[in-house]
Amino acid sequence: MKFEYLSVTDPEMHTLLADELGQQRATLDLVPSENYPSPSVLDALGSPIALSQAEGCIGTRNCSGTAILDKVEQLACERLQALFDTPYVNVQPHSEEQALFTACNILLTDTSQNAFICLSSYFEDVASDETAQMPPYVFDAGAFTIDYDAFERYVLLRRPQLIAVSASTYFRAIDFERVADIAHKVDAALLADLSTISGLVAAGVYPSPLPYADIVIGATHATMRGPRGAFTLFKDSDLQATFDQVLSPAVQGSVLMNAVAAKAVAFAEADTPGFQTAGSKSIEAANVIAQGAAEGGCTVFADGKTDTHLCAIGLDDVDLAPQAVLDLLESVGISASVSNLPVGGDLKPVPHLLLSAAPLVTRGLDTYEARFVGELLARLLSAPTDEETVGDVRTKIEGMLKDHPLYPGLEE
Repeated sequence: MKFEYLSVTDPEMHTLLADELGQQRATLDLVPSENYPSPSVLDALGSPIALSQAEGCIGTRNCSGTAILDKVEQLACERLQALFDTPYVNVQPHSEEQALFTACNILLTDTSQNAFICLSSYFEDVASDETAQMPPYVFDAGAFTIDYDAFERYVLLRRPQLIAVSASTYFRAIDFERVADIAHKVDAALLADLSTISGLVAAGVYPSPLPYADIVIGATHATMRGPRGAFTLFKDSDLQATFDQVLSPAVQGSVLMNAVAAKAVAFAEADTPGFQTAGSKSIEAANVIAQGAAEGGCTVFADGKTDTHLCAIGLDDVDLAPQAVLDLLESVGISASVSNLPVGGDLKPVPHLLLSAAPLVTRGLDTYEARFVGELLARLLSAPTDEETVGDVRTKIEGMLKDHPLYPGLEE
């Protein structure tokens, strides 16, 4: 991007933004929550609509001059409705955390210890220790798949008011219908957090929690290829109306209309055959990254099997601290993240490299290259202090990046 005005008025900031674009172009991105939005999404995100005040909902803003803003948000809602085939939506959340906080406050009126059961530690961020309960033994230790029978026994024992299930670090397909059946047995509400797999659901390559969940939350970034933010889907109009009233202005204040406009563009792009193909390729690429790493001697999470864009490599056998591993990857042009994932019969938390194949697919890498990425990661982690190995991996990463330039039409 030219940043033509900044280059004159604020050269220091211009340099930083240009450097960031250069770094993205020179980095193989494997971070689960990241991806590359289209230039059209970036156009909407940087438009002057960002200046406008839009607190409240369509038709009920707290200031005048919002007719066009209403049309922008209505268009985003209509596109999201078409994408997920549901009439009840909200496109305003700045983040999943704010959407989750709002949803939990709507669905959870009982604050006793047994009121809230969740299938992901992600929800500990939005519920107090006194409220949220984590099932202690509902996963198969080998394949790390949900044991729905064990989960049902736990739910019948605890009888919660709210059950939440998240795909944030769960790699296999979730049986939302089975979870809903379990919830109905104790008259519990069901909250589904799609997290970064929302684009896979939109593409039809991962099971949808609709019509089973009462509220569904998804990220508009990552596999959705939109701006950072979130959206919310509802089972009925009453839930939507309550959520609308609580979210803005009570939880997050004014709506970021440039983000809503960018979300609308991303939703339209997601409703295309090319987006559906990218979703399938992301799952395939994640599996072959894991296969390449495993064949190179790495321990891969859940035997390398994934139904999402995610895979993970264990760091137990790597003679480096997790932060040092991230620094090593950065030195060869790779960005990734570290997360503790449960392994073994006691589900002990063990640090893993948590990786996403979605940015590779967006950038144009094919299945063979994705597998090669897994092999390169294995080589690097097996000899992290060997300068020849590190240099060779860096050279090969640079070659792949050169073959797949990022945003070639945007000037620095």
